[in-house]
Amino acid sequence: MADSRAPLTVLLALALAFLGLAAGTVLAGAWLVPEGSGLAGPAIALAYGLLGAVAALAGGVILGIRASIRTLRAATVATALGAIVVFGLLTWSFLTARAERIAAREQAHEALTPFQRPYEMTLRVFAEAGGGLDFPFSEIRIEQTETSRSATWETLGADPDRCRAQAPPLAAIDVAAALQQVNGTLRSAFRPCTANEDEPALAQVQWHIPALASDEPSGVMRITAGCLNADAKTRMLIDAVASLYRQVEPEAICSTLDRGIADAVTGAGYSLASPASVEKR
Repeated sequence: MADSRAPLTVLLALALAFLGLAAGTVLAGAWLVPEGSGLAGPAIALAYGLLGAVAALAGGVILGIRASIRTLRAATVATALGAIVVFGLLTWSFLTARAERIAAREQAHEALTPFQRPYEMTLRVFAEAGGGLDFPFSEIRIEQTETSRSATWETLGADPDRCRAQAPPLAAIDVAAALQQVNGTLRSAFRPCTANEDEPALAQVQWHIPALASDEPSGVMRITAGCLNADAKTRMLIDAVASLYRQVEPEAICSTLDRGIADAVTGAGYSLASPASVEKR
């Protein structure tokens, strides 16, 4: 009898602890967490849940010691079944809430204009190009997501800095509009920026626009002096990038870039425009 009491007591205590955790968290979230708690609200509810789990665990141990084996067996079966049911309900509630969040995010995404949707682009300016493009950086990356817009760039000089700043919404939208125009030109018959491959490149722009309906949402294009003179859309993109840079530069957070690491990474064909990780160009 003692041999069967121990595993029943353990199972009962664990099942009660789970029920206590679930009940304490749910009830605290509904009635005990103060309004306006913000991000601390879930932590407060979980603390009450842990108190409930400890109390229920202690009660299960006491019941396992004092109850008759028949009562203990019945209580254990009932509690285990209850824990399974509660676990299933919590799982269903979590999956339902997750599906609703995904649906709401997709609905909000559909409500965005084409120029507000996510994109990323990198403009690399060649130092040997001379005065064709007067930018104080060697490379800039502009990225727009559903919730944020940012610009990251590497300054010129022997000891360059890597800088990052949040981009103003309208400036990022202007870049998106120009970028989509350039993407359309690259797919058309009129392509002044690819007409003369022998002309020295002033810069290179690379982009990815997932929301585009076309089969080619990504592209790479060399920018030459002839391209800037002949194609108003490319000039509009360069002007939009310049305008965005002028707005973000005063708010930038910069850090010194290790030149040895930078040369090794870029020599391997990667871009240093993203501070979080290097990216394949």
